[in-house]
Amino acid sequence: MADDMFKPTEELLGHILSQNEADLGRFLQRTVLPAQVGDWAVYVRDPGHGELELIHPLSDGDERKRLQLEMTQPVVNNGVLAVGGRWLESQDGRHQLVFPLFFKSKPVGILVGRARIDEPSRQKVVRILEARKQLLARALEMRRVLREKEQLAFTDNLTGLYNSYFLSRALENEIRRSRRYGKPLSVLFIDVDLFKRVNDAHGHVVGSETLREVGHVLQSVIRESDLISRFGGDEFVIVTDKLDLEGAEVVAERVRRAVHKHRFGKNSNKGIRLTVSVGLATFPENGTSARQLIDAADRAMYRAKQDRGNCVRSVG
Repeated sequence: MADDMFKPTEELLGHILSQNEADLGRFLQRTVLPAQVGDWAVYVRDPGHGELELIHPLSDGDERKRLQLEMTQPVVNNGVLAVGGRWLESQDGRHQLVFPLFFKSKPVGILVGRARIDEPSRQKVVRILEARKQLLARALEMRRVLREKEQLAFTDNLTGLYNSYFLSRALENEIRRSRRYGKPLSVLFIDVDLFKRVNDAHGHVVGSETLREVGHVLQSVIRESDLISRFGGDEFVIVTDKLDLEGAEVVAERVRRAVHKHRFGKNSNKGIRLTVSVGLATFPENGTSARQLIDAADRAMYRAKQDRGNCVRSVG
């Protein structure tokens, strides 16, 4: 097939839609990137922050890290983008190609190749990439758009946290991982006590702002590896991996204290005080599916409500 006739294939589109970075990178190297260069890295550009994300690595781990450090800022600052694809000589005697990709005049990614090949071969590689660059750019742009749309679909509009749809999918994945490695997993179901009073006293605009602030407080006291979502209304769910009931109780009590101590509505001079009821459920003791664990934690939360709120209860 002639390079100028190279077209996206059903397989390429399938890899983009699956959003499996490793498979996409291997497919690009196997079928799209010139075979004269056996060692490729593919970077994509985050349009929001201007940073580069490595989605397909060079084989050398140390070299990969060095490239990320040394090339990200020069490329983003248009040091390389301005001149197009060119070969640079590296310290180990190999030549390194830096080839930018644009979609509708917007930089979307960079290819970095490394090889010991002569000048005619290097020029041939550049010609092949020139013929295929629109395909590659479209592939990276499609990947970005899909990730952006997925993020919107999985995000709660009010709080910016994950929504219940994402929660159910992510929790099933965490359960599979916990089952595979024999690690515990706990779910915290959190309900803001008497939240209707906030809406009745201050209006729904202040109520929405307060819920957003609750989400920020909860997020500030959990681990980076924990998953938090707004389940609906004034309810939140936190998934804590690798924590049994005892460990989850520590997290739940930290959450309860943080909300109890916080004064909400400072920006509107409302000085609103809130408490939460927290229910706990643990895998595999209280459930072996996302629905079972969430239902169990919900029941435990209602036990906390029955005990007048502002407390933590487990399934029991």
